Amino acid sequence: MSSQRTFDQILGDNGSTLPADTGPHKALLGSVVLEPLGKGIRVTGRDNQQGVLWGFVASKGMLDQPHASIAIYNLLRDHLYPLLESMGLPSSRPENIMDAANSALADMEYLIKQLRENINVKKASPQTLERAEAVHRAMTDAARMVLQEITFVSLER
Repeated sequence: MSSQRTFDQILGDNGSTLPADTGPHKALLGSVVLEPLGKGIRVTGRDNQQGVLWGFVASKGMLDQPHASIAIYNLLRDHLYPLLESMGLPSSRPENIMDAANSALADMEYLIKQLRENINVKKASPQTLERAEAVHRAMTDAARMVLQEITFVSLER
């Protein structure tokens, strides 16, 4: 077992003030944002530039549980890769970033094609309307995240 002090122990030693040297620990300053949605509250951890690090959707039922599944976004991964590598732990950073970017775009194009097929029907049923609502919410969030990360594109036409 490691004798390394935890971040909370270091804070406790310093009267809850963040010292200049936190040892091997890395503090990412930022905020937690709560956004009401139709069926819950979107909770995101953001850095100082409001980039999304992680997130989940909170619902009333999950408040009784101590753990929740969260989404970990690439901005957080970019902070984690060097730390994992410095510890000798494996990471999955792509070797060829151009191929990885084109593959990610192809994946998104394929997902969008499937989403269109599931909501563009001859007669919209209640299930189709639910799917359309979920698509709208997810794609609006996805567009917002892309525009926060990639500043050389916009939705202006």
